[in-house]
Amino acid sequence: MKLTLKILVASVLLITAYSQCDAAETNYMDPILNQAKVQSSGRLTFWGLPIYDATLYRSTAPNASEFALEIRYQRSISGDALASRTADEMIKTGVSEKQADLWGKELAKIFPNVEPGTMLTAVYIPKQGTTFLLNQKPLAQVPGEDFSKAFFGVWFSDKTSSPKLRKALLGQNCLTPLFNEPCTP
Repeated sequence: MKLTLKILVASVLLITAYSQCDAAETNYMDPILNQAKVQSSGRLTFWGLPIYDATLYRSTAPNASEFALEIRYQRSISGDALASRTADEMIKTGVSEKQADLWGKELAKIFPNVEPGTMLTAVYIPKQGTTFLLNQKPLAQVPGEDFSKAFFGVWFSDKTSSPKLRKALLGQNCLTPLFNEPCTP
């Protein structure tokens, strides 16, 4: 009986600690998104191997358009490879090669090398553009709606190369006004 009670107490403590950690991670987003709320999450895999976990945050403010996409990496990847892959994915969603190449070079200056557990967050705020955070700390900002639409289109465009992840992140929701496309999960 004592062993069962100890296991139960340990389980409750672990769940409480995990919940507090999760709440603390959401709290860093609150000042950025005006009381952030996790909308959804998903995992990108390649041949069954986890590459990263993605979490979509939304503001709880009425009619808010801002959102954030947090990527928690499960693999080591160079910043140059991240930037190059992002530019390639932008092209697949309809961005011209010339423009994607320019943005890819800009992202190569911003993106660090990542290791398992590294968090890279992109925050969209209308009229400000996209702000990048590295492990919850400001990293860089790229202004412009065109860049934001192209960057977030990698995950949220209906032309994304990861439709299962898109569906997991969006569900039945849309990211308006950034994407003026029909909301099809």
